[in-house]
Amino acid sequence: GDEGDAMYFLNSGKVEIRTKKGKLVSILRPGDFFGEGSLLNEEKARFTTARCATPVDVLRIKQRDFERYINSSESAKTALKVKWKARSLHYAKNLIRLHANVQSTCLKKGDVVYQQGDVGKSMFIVDEGHLQVTHEDGVVMHNYHKGDTFGESSLLFARPRSSTVTCVSDICHLSEMRGKDFMALVDSSPEMAASLRNMCRKRLFKKAVKSLCLKNTRGLSEDDLVAAFYAADVDKSGKLSLEEIRALVQKMEPNFTDEDARALLKFIDVDQDGYCSLEEFKRLFRVFLHTK
Repeated sequence: GDEGDAMYFLNSGKVEIRTKKGKLVSILRPGDFFGEGSLLNEEKARFTTARCATPVDVLRIKQRDFERYINSSESAKTALKVKWKARSLHYAKNLIRLHANVQSTCLKKGDVVYQQGDVGKSMFIVDEGHLQVTHEDGVVMHNYHKGDTFGESSLLFARPRSSTVTCVSDICHLSEMRGKDFMALVDSSPEMAASLRNMCRKRLFKKAVKSLCLKNTRGLSEDDLVAAFYAADVDKSGKLSLEEIRALVQKMEPNFTDEDARALLKFIDVDQDGYCSLEEFKRLFRVFLHTK
């Protein structure tokens, strides 16, 4: 809630990051930095509380020096925004993992966690194993591994399951949180809720892109994904507009609202020009991150 006027680099010691209600979501160690989120955000408000867990040595970067630096380097500004959004999501996932009301579930190969069209009653964390995400045509759209979470979308947006999730390794160990406990946790931290909703919208957008690839008899390689970008770029501007993003997702999820589309574009539009560029599009897919 405090107004942010600086960011920090941690040289030594440990710093705890907690929600406004005191729940621990992360422990920072030497080499980590924090506090940049409120400087990048228009409202300038702190989203979490940082407390020293040990004596610390930090380097404080004042807001005016921070702004001078990022205004001189567009690439640095972009990198900080991407890092901040990823960290916010990491905190949200940790908040779920540390919650007391989770139950362990063990599945064997071939067991289905839920099917497309089911009513969402829980969300899940993968503790061990490999799960595949398929749609009604049976094509594999995504994979979940240790540390991944899934099932949040139908709870956050009150929609049926958009896919089928199946255990494909010999054994899958999951932690399950019931919907009412998950929503109570979400309601306790609006910032974390926003991060999770952004993750769900991004995940749905990626599914829609992959679905477009497959409908055009393509695979999911770098070239295929780039081709899908240009196929969605109806006006051939070289960027995806709000209307083009909404139309793409609605082909797969008709209940995707205008509000969802605006929130999705705001999340992926790092340079804030009102469009999704090809570079911003590529950042959403791991295949591009592994080929530098």
